[in-house]
Amino acid sequence: MKKILLMFFLFINTVLGQGWAQTAGRFIDDFGFSIHQTTDGGYSMTGYTIFFGNGMTTNIWLIKTDSMGNQKWNQTFTDSMTANNQDSSVYQATGGGYIITGETFTDSMTADDQDSYIHYTTDGGYIITGETFKNDIVNVWLIKIDSTGNEEWNQTFGGSGDDDRGHVQQTGDGGYIITGNTSSIGDNEKDIWLIKTDSNGNEEWNHTFGGQLDDEGVSVQLTIDGGYIITGYTQSSGNGEENFW
Repeated sequence: MKKILLMFFLFINTVLGQGWAQTAGRFIDDFGFSIHQTTDGGYSMTGYTIFFGNGMTTNIWLIKTDSMGNQKWNQTFTDSMTANNQDSSVYQATGGGYIITGETFTDSMTADDQDSYIHYTTDGGYIITGETFKNDIVNVWLIKIDSTGNEEWNQTFGGSGDDDRGHVQQTGDGGYIITGNTSSIGDNEKDIWLIKTDSNGNEEWNHTFGGQLDDEGVSVQLTIDGGYIITGYTQSSGNGEENFW
């Protein structure tokens, strides 16, 4: 029997121990990537859908819900010339709208440059992490844009192996902290990679975490003691296969 994927979102109230869960989707695979709370107490989330939008291609899907996860509206975004539009992230913009980053490519064109995550910056602009191919090797890509989407600068990070995209946050000194994955340095396979940059994206330091098998970083947040907390998965430790780390 064919399995159908639905976008799934879950809320847990840590004080009351109560919550709710909602799904969105129809008869063909739909997938969620990113969610943020909005200023009205509801939520905005992005993913991709095949059922809605431009025919049988994958379309970026933006859904707005109320505080209980009930859908208020949804929109799809696609380029009619492309076959796939997916892997998206959303953030509420200063003016009350939404800013989305994602990837788009056709069957006849390799998806060489892929956007992964977007977050606001203290100057009113946004910072984006993604990945870009350079000489057939994947590098982490950091892009700074202003409030209207104009690029201010970009930086790449990588070595002789594939180094993949991840998640970014602005730090208290105006720089950025990035988590991703590297096979250029560290142990034999992929390791979690933590990169600290200055306000112009120049690397200040980096660290790797992992063992002999694949270990990948997914998200990083600042902690109140001035450090950082990372989530991802590990094959090097835990109960075999992939484990939440």
